[in-house]
Amino acid sequence: MPAQERLILHIPLKKLLIGLALTVCPICILGLYSLSQSHRSLQRTVGNQFKTMADNVAAATSQFINDRVIQVGAIAALPEIAEAAAAGNRSHEGQSEEALKAKFDRMEKLWNTPGGEALVNQILSNKASRLLRRQRELDPRLLRITVTDAKGAVVAASHKTLDYYQADEEYWNNIYAQGRGAVSVTDILFDEATHSNYIGVGVPVMEEGTSRLIGTLDA
Repeated sequence: MPAQERLILHIPLKKLLIGLALTVCPICILGLYSLSQSHRSLQRTVGNQFKTMADNVAAATSQFINDRVIQVGAIAALPEIAEAAAAGNRSHEGQSEEALKAKFDRMEKLWNTPGGEALVNQILSNKASRLLRRQRELDPRLLRITVTDAKGAVVAASHKTLDYYQADEEYWNNIYAQGRGAVSVTDILFDEATHSNYIGVGVPVMEEGTSRLIGTLDA
């Protein structure tokens, strides 16, 4: 026998390929399955993380809006606000709907003209308007605050409003709610005067000691 023996195996190519197929394919399949499971696990982990983040943001947003509603509601409950709304309502007593409409139309036309300056100054200088400006100074997030009486006429504001009559505005009718009064929270809007995005929060002004709506407050 030679000093060094060599072991030579003669395996037909067909059998070799079959053997490789039976050996390698299961390993590949197992690897692909493991990779797929890992990918799904990663997706679940990432998905759960984003869900947690989304839930946290939603909770924070909800809390922020809830806090603003409470804040605006507290302003609407101040005696000066109720007094301004009640005074506006008294100025309409004894007038028919036709007479009121004619008055509001006349005021609306004057509002943004030199002829309306006296009315604008009278409203912006009253006790309720001064209080609203102080509230805005305390919290600049309150971009604009407007108070109307039960007919939709502006009776106090932190600023000069674009219009005197607000009852033809969607936001006002959402607060008025056919006289029942309701909290209104708008979608995100854009304020052209301050170039700021904001959410409008509106609440009814209620007569003290009753559930009767006497006006609205929007901030």
